[in-house]
Amino acid sequence: MEAASIPQPRSLQADAMLPFALWPVADLIDGHRTVSAIANALSLSVGTVVSALGAIERELGVTLTDRAVVPTPVSTPSMTAADAFDIVVDAAVNLVGPMGEVIAEDAIDEVGETASAADLAYRVAQDLREPQRSTFLAKVRAKGIA
Repeated sequence: MEAASIPQPRSLQADAMLPFALWPVADLIDGHRTVSAIANALSLSVGTVVSALGAIERELGVTLTDRAVVPTPVSTPSMTAADAFDIVVDAAVNLVGPMGEVIAEDAIDEVGETASAADLAYRVAQDLREPQRSTFLAKVRAKGIA
């Protein structure tokens, strides 16, 4: 689906009932963007966007893509726990500066090093105020940590 854009279905409006995790992709469906453009905008893999489009199709009962032209997702190596923790720490530091590292280290101490990266991210988010909290969560979700 590299060259063809994804049509915007009538049922995809601001009040559509979709799981929260699908909205970043759904928000970019405008009838002009391609799968690759959406993936690039969200820093996601094409395969992740294709999966999200499939979930949106199932949730809304619509067809967004021609399955014959959608690229087959390429398997990627899974992220290690250390990589995931680094993503969380980096997102916090990029958002609030050096204090982000202190916040992340305190969160690691609280949730433990065996906790999931998602648990760590949510613990860090508790120490942030809006709009930093929403921005932080969006950044870690875009990197594959939910």
